[in-house]
Amino acid sequence: MFEVGLTRLFNSTLLPPGSIVVVLALSAGLFYRRPKLARGLLLFGTCSLLLLSLPVVSHLLMRPLQPYPVLDKAMIDQFQPQAIVILAGGRQDYAPEFGGSSVNPYTLHRLLYGVALHRQTGLPILVTGGNEKPNLPAEARLMEKALVGQFGVTPQWVEDKSRTTGENAIFSQALLEPDHIQRVMLVSHAWHLPRAVGVFEQQQLQVLPAPMAFEMDSNPLKLTDFLPKAASLVISYHALHEFIGLAWYRLRY
Repeated sequence: MFEVGLTRLFNSTLLPPGSIVVVLALSAGLFYRRPKLARGLLLFGTCSLLLLSLPVVSHLLMRPLQPYPVLDKAMIDQFQPQAIVILAGGRQDYAPEFGGSSVNPYTLHRLLYGVALHRQTGLPILVTGGNEKPNLPAEARLMEKALVGQFGVTPQWVEDKSRTTGENAIFSQALLEPDHIQRVMLVSHAWHLPRAVGVFEQQQLQVLPAPMAFEMDSNPLKLTDFLPKAASLVISYHALHEFIGLAWYRLRY
């Protein structure tokens, strides 16, 4: 529970835009008592928001988080994986068009690529992702529903207890061990895989990273890369989240 609570704290207050809102609120509160400090905080918060919203900055932040290349047939044949593991990427609790909860776009994108790999290789699929809300279905159950209903694919394993990437690895390995599965293709966003691969390998699994949804650098740079965009702030958020996550997992695992 501590790790889950720590993740919530990071997401809400230590990462943008929450952290920037905190800085700006502090500058407002100190405006009359410490005007110089308040102005400094205001400048820092404004500049941070601007920089993190620039495509050129968000791409630079993402670059070291995408070390794994796109898979090709030769890489798959050489590795000889035994299963495909698809990591959950979030849920959408209010989805009345689907009669309740559903997978969010991040998870759906991972499922799309996982299904493509399944059809290419014929390998069985494991979906992994739990739920912190006891009255709602686990993310893995929503993934299973989407795979069966939308793609006509039934996962062989459904791991629905994990709450973190670390637990994804621990509980997935426990499901795979009885079937003597040791080599897996691990499907997730390119920027999430450095952290995910590490914890899966800690569970004595051999991992072939299967990255998708790359955030690519603009080449050559364009004028629009120096103009703020909301989408770039989201990319910066994910990058900073992963840097913090990598540091924490090195200590934790």
